Amino acid sequence: MPTLSVGGHGATGIIHNLVPKEIVEMYELFTKEKDIDGALAINQRLLPLYDYVEAEPVPGPVKAGLDIIGLEGGTVRKPLVPASEELKEKMSKTLKELGYEVKPV
Repeated sequence: MPTLSVGGHGATGIIHNLVPKEIVEMYELFTKEKDIDGALAINQRLLPLYDYVEAEPVPGPVKAGLDIIGLEGGTVRKPLVPASEELKEKMSKTLKELGYEVKPV
């Protein structure tokens, strides 16, 4: 949202791999429908995930998030580490609140 609000035409980010549907919807609301409030509402719902994917070394959190929603995130190669159980629990709760079916952590 910050990039779009200052005239940018897109952005890259690790959360985009985890919740692409929401990112596309937010982008289209903002750019095509000019529904800034709708786009902001989606962004607000995603705020915890933005924090979670950066709370521990990347790519551990996003790989864990993909695993949680039933997509294969893959293993984290050394020297990086997988996401902690505490972070996985938080991500699972948030993804469930967003409407995703989640696997037990």
